[in-house]
Amino acid sequence: MDNKRIVLVNDDGPESPGLLALAGVLRSAGHDVFIATTSTQKSGSSKSVSFEVRYSLGELNGHKALIVDGTPASAVTIALTVLRVPADIIISGINLGPNLGLWDILSSGTVGAVFEGALFGKPGVAVSLVAENSSKYEKLGFSDYENAAGVLLRILDFLEWSFPCDALNINIPLKRSGEVKVTIPERTPPRNLYMCKDNTCRMGHWSLDNSYPCVDSISDICAVKNGAISITPLFIDSFGKRGMDIVEKLQNLFLNKRF
Repeated sequence: MDNKRIVLVNDDGPESPGLLALAGVLRSAGHDVFIATTSTQKSGSSKSVSFEVRYSLGELNGHKALIVDGTPASAVTIALTVLRVPADIIISGINLGPNLGLWDILSSGTVGAVFEGALFGKPGVAVSLVAENSSKYEKLGFSDYENAAGVLLRILDFLEWSFPCDALNINIPLKRSGEVKVTIPERTPPRNLYMCKDNTCRMGHWSLDNSYPCVDSISDICAVKNGAISITPLFIDSFGKRGMDIVEKLQNLFLNKRF
């Protein structure tokens, strides 16, 4: 397998063990890794971009690194269009938490970064490590993230670093069977998103069992709850044939109408 030029991004900041573990595993496999990350935690930023961004260049664990005070998507854009970092692929993660279901995918800074790369013609992979609940991550060791990074590397090698979509969203359960399921995003939103007190609401504790409903049997949530690694193909062009059929139907509806 040829060595790949990788822009590695995340939304958990430069000290994230998921980011550093993945960078190390990719480098050990002979790949060229350039880190593009945010200066602080930017979960939930989706594909939003910052209108004004300050950045610095340096090193993280021996890797060339770009650190921005904006969003993960902005980090990708600056890496590709300002610094002109050569890249064969954008990899985002390892996220400290799930990116499961349509609600997570549309909200995620981790996934938003690969969507940004896809708009610039770069294939992408978003990868998340899924524990049983949010408090579990405090007890994880660096080796847990290295193990997940090894799983991702084996999957990409198996795919020969090529896939017939714009990006992949991969969720790796902490407790896993090793089985892989190719899935669709669960459409049912998570339960109990906010905990509120005195007119202030915050995202609260989540658990895989109680917060993430498994409704569609072929969804990413159902796969992970059964211990399987979930791989969800993602497309930035949401139209496709069905979308174009709707465009044509609406166009015919408005034909010769004036408002």
